[in-house]
Amino acid sequence: MASSSAEDLRRVLDRQEISAVLARYCRALDRMDKELMTAVFHPAATVRYGGFEGTWLQLVEWIWEKHQAFESHSHQMSNIIYDVAADGESATTESYVSASFWQSASGAPTVALAAAPDGAGGAVAQTPGTQTEVRARYLDRWSRSGGRWAIFHRVCVVDFKTELAAVGLVGDGRRDEGDESYQLGISSASTALPG
Repeated sequence: MASSSAEDLRRVLDRQEISAVLARYCRALDRMDKELMTAVFHPAATVRYGGFEGTWLQLVEWIWEKHQAFESHSHQMSNIIYDVAADGESATTESYVSASFWQSASGAPTVALAAAPDGAGGAVAQTPGTQTEVRARYLDRWSRSGGRWAIFHRVCVVDFKTELAAVGLVGDGRRDEGDESYQLGISSASTALPG
């Protein structure tokens, strides 16, 4: 049976909404914004990340502790495969994840790019440290609540992880609401699901 234009449009909008939630997850991690994370998971959501298994709230505490050890990190998702149920109330996704982490070798703050005369790292001694790269996949089960998509179960499958000695500089990105992206007016509170 052929789908109608309204069904096709709904399917496209569902994918777009789910993609926006995944983007909020990355932003919440990289800005260490726990409030924004409430827009990603259902209140009773469960997760399994390697050796960790529990609620999404427990996951946030676990991830925050791990991420505090790094000076900077950046998460991206791509190659998202969607399967939205015919009723439009549940879905599954597989998302490929690339995450990069930086920590100086001494534990002292890394020299900032802005300290370079050209603002791009020229003529400044770069800081020795470790760059960690993780490639993984998120296997998510979604449901719509109050007209909004959120994850109710996530499994993280790590495909590989590398750690390399490197030299580097850090940019202007911040892991809090002092980051310039917060000046755009994107509200964390308006995206949260009711608990």
